Amino acid sequence: MPSFFRMCAAVALAGCVVMSLSAQQPPSRPRGIPKPPDPGPLFFSENWRNPKSYDANTLPLTSVTQEVVTTPDLVLTVYDPNAKYIPEYRKTLRPGSWAEDWAGPTCLMIYGVERPELWGGSCGAVTVTLRHKNNFVDLSNRGRIIWGTYVSGFHVARLVVKLADGTFLVGDPGTGTPDVSHIENEVVLSSLRWLKLEVPQTVTRGTWVERPDLSRVDEIGWTQLMPGSGHGVGGFVAVSKFEVWGKPVPRMNTASR
Repeated sequence: MPSFFRMCAAVALAGCVVMSLSAQQPPSRPRGIPKPPDPGPLFFSENWRNPKSYDANTLPLTSVTQEVVTTPDLVLTVYDPNAKYIPEYRKTLRPGSWAEDWAGPTCLMIYGVERPELWGGSCGAVTVTLRHKNNFVDLSNRGRIIWGTYVSGFHVARLVVKLADGTFLVGDPGTGTPDVSHIENEVVLSSLRWLKLEVPQTVTRGTWVERPDLSRVDEIGWTQLMPGSGHGVGGFVAVSKFEVWGKPVPRMNTASR
């Protein structure tokens, strides 16, 4: 009889060990369900920097140049169709703007120090992109963007890509809410619908572009398709963070650097 009890205890102990080991194993993927495509590594993460220092009573706002970019080998481009009118805006301010808004080469401004934002409130329609000097990025499959936006009024921040063949596309849906609020959002590029975007005019053309080739993206950024309302709450787009996840694709033509 004692042998019987010892055998039962051994069986119970073995069962507990098996259950404990099973609980530690990660759940297996059900058969027939494919593994999602790999989104690729972090290509870059840009949070900007305000290149100037400010007194306590000075608004931390200045014109955007390449100096705001912190990530090595990234080139910032502002496609501002009204840049040629900036000398005139210095003399006769656009509604809602300040004289300081027209001190730089474009309408785009950087605001803040701890969490700087690229702000287009004094701009008309404008497009902003980042380009890596050495690599395209493959954003097909599950390539994604994580970005922080600050949107006012009925404005919408929309992602923009420039493909290897020079085509600009703008994505739908965009990010925005009539309430003034900061939003951090993750977007899978292959889930968007796309229209052609003409730059620097920053206007859409044609109908939906079916299945664009996102395997070699040359530049990536965002656009503000409606004119900003100037300073204060009204209508504008600002971006505080821009992070790209995708596979780097080397640029074969070194002259393109």
